[in-house]
Amino acid sequence: MNNTPSPSPLHSGLWARLTALCARGGAVGPSEIVLRGSYGAGKSELLRQYYGELFENQDAQTPLLIRIPPVPFQPLNWARRFTLDVVMQWLAFDRRDPDMISASVPSVARLVEYCRERRLHALADLLETPLPENPAEGTLVVEAVFDALDRAAYRMERRVCLLIDSPENAVWNGPEGECFLTRCAPPLPENAWVRRIWALRAETSDVHPFLIPSPPGAEPWDVSPLAESVALDFFDKLAQANRLEYDRYVVADYLPLWGASPRLIANFVKLASEQPQALDSPNAILQIYIKDASEGPTARGLQDALRLAFPTTPPDPERIARAASLHLNPVDSRPDFLSRSARPSAEDDASLARIARAGLAIYTQGHWEMTQTPALADFLKLYTARHQRGESLVRAEIALKRERLVEAPKRLHAQLVQDRSQQLLLLMQTFREQHVPAALLHAHQINPPFEAPLPQTAVAGSSVRMPCCIGSFAYAPPALPTRQATASPMPVLIGWCFDSAQCCRSEEMIWAAFLCEAATVTTEELNDVERLCRQLTREFNVGKVTGWLIADGAFSDEAAARANAMQLYVSNWAACETLAETLMGSFRGQSESAEKKRTATDARIVNAPQAATEKVVELLLPPEEDIELVAASALERLADSLGFAPDAITQMKMALQEACLNAVERSANPEKRIRVRFEGTPQKFGIVVENEGASFDPQRVATPVLEEKLHDSYKRGWGMHLMKKFMDRVVYEPYEQGVRVRMEKQNAPVVSESDNVKKAAQ
Repeated sequence: MNNTPSPSPLHSGLWARLTALCARGGAVGPSEIVLRGSYGAGKSELLRQYYGELFENQDAQTPLLIRIPPVPFQPLNWARRFTLDVVMQWLAFDRRDPDMISASVPSVARLVEYCRERRLHALADLLETPLPENPAEGTLVVEAVFDALDRAAYRMERRVCLLIDSPENAVWNGPEGECFLTRCAPPLPENAWVRRIWALRAETSDVHPFLIPSPPGAEPWDVSPLAESVALDFFDKLAQANRLEYDRYVVADYLPLWGASPRLIANFVKLASEQPQALDSPNAILQIYIKDASEGPTARGLQDALRLAFPTTPPDPERIARAASLHLNPVDSRPDFLSRSARPSAEDDASLARIARAGLAIYTQGHWEMTQTPALADFLKLYTARHQRGESLVRAEIALKRERLVEAPKRLHAQLVQDRSQQLLLLMQTFREQHVPAALLHAHQINPPFEAPLPQTAVAGSSVRMPCCIGSFAYAPPALPTRQATASPMPVLIGWCFDSAQCCRSEEMIWAAFLCEAATVTTEELNDVERLCRQLTREFNVGKVTGWLIADGAFSDEAAARANAMQLYVSNWAACETLAETLMGSFRGQSESAEKKRTATDARIVNAPQAATEKVVELLLPPEEDIELVAASALERLADSLGFAPDAITQMKMALQEACLNAVERSANPEKRIRVRFEGTPQKFGIVVENEGASFDPQRVATPVLEEKLHDSYKRGWGMHLMKKFMDRVVYEPYEQGVRVRMEKQNAPVVSESDNVKKAAQ
């Protein structure tokens, strides 16, 4: 049975990147890539699987997988072995025989003969040249090996994909002190014949002198552990192979303790298979987990990693424990024998570098941090308790077990909130002007018999028109004084939306989704929502923020009335799932085509090609007194011929006059001419007014207040307000020559008296 886990979706992006770079004749990109990940994240397994795929792919580069053994590194022996491995793997790839890689190595004379036959002269010369005996010349030897490989690839016109696993073991003392393989490797130019892919356990850093430096010009990739679903399948295969009895649901709850890394999971299964009890409770899992972190396979493997972190000096467990307590633990949790204000010495710094090289800590932004994998952090806690004075290992194990028992429910709840946040972000990205049932956005079933009345925007029908969303992201809200310091903040998700697919600035809005976890929604939560909406209006400089509260809890009477007054959309999670199915079923995703440019010098009537009943009138108006009345008269005749009601025509005329007055006043053209265009059908009437004036931001034009205007000397400023009041839609479109305003009004169906009688009879 093959117990090897397949790459998780978290690795798919890296897999695609490697495939694009390493394909024969692939894209030009960096010649070096660094795979960074903690102990057991699956870097070696990823390289091994990728090596196999390259080997089977006829169109791929020549794959060479070099694994540095975990022994004290000798540069001269490594150079000889590295060269032999290169030649053997090249020969195996050339003959398409993977069994040759594990076969016994032939004599050097036969390998040299093969290199000469295949024109690999650079490698043949390196095999025939005796290596120097002085280890101080190890840097030159490494450079010679890489240079020979590059020249061989150039001669053969065959690119090489060189995968180097565990280069942190390649450390030796040179003339300038301690040297690393990544530091000695010469940089490769863009699109070089050799592509180097390094797999480093500790996070690379160019600042800290004790850590492994990044190869120059390399592209970094952080290798996350396997996804939980993939890791659970991996656990199932190992458990079945070892005939281990377990509860799959309980194991899934505690699987993130290992960071979903294959090596740590395999260590746990190996130890658990030796125990008589079944893994059917958290207590049984944590008992074996702590034993593994203190004295099991994981503990032994990490102790070996600490020992090999600096091969030139033996490890000092007490020094490592002291350094971990000073740098990685909070001040309040330091042992009594350490001063609260103690500062780490140079020896402590070197010990921290040892911890980081072993994959148990990272150095980022000038300070040290504990690794994010809980199993690695727990091993270091138990290791520290074992080697510190006055610390009890038994007491530390009990505290750790109690912490994990309490932490699991919190982690599951946090994971649920995170999953729902990701689903809502994806849901908002499907907003494309669809019409959805209004019941999905209003709390009809949250607190029976309470039913939140529909906002004014949704009273006209049983559906709500969604906006057009072009992106969504999570928003970190500021601290609110109305909430207690211990309360968790309400997750806020932002959708950057427009009222239509044209994405005009005047129709820009923010759709804010609030995940409320309260069992009973009160006015306190709604106060937070209202305040955050005002904050979003100022921060994103938009005139409209649509609030959407997702809550599974009940509503108090006061909160229900407040939500209705705020015209707040309210949904439970079941409604969100139904909304997702509805939107994906009616997803259109196609924006309207751009309007064709037209020029006109006089008034004319044009038959529109879209429909036989559509009529288009274009006017070029001079800046004469009462010229807006001429445009209004033309609008009246055209709208009346299309069947619009007198009241609607009057409202359109008033909006047109305001638009014409603003256009003439703000036009920068000395002639002050403006263009007016009518686009009318029996269903909809459109008005377009253009002037050659300076552009402005319509979102920043404040709505006038009557009380303030009464005491103000400037009584104007009502134009935009009146246009929005009289028309169904007012949009300020981008226009290369000035400012363009587009207004639209729907033709309401005329209901006759006989129709009213029939409706009443029904």
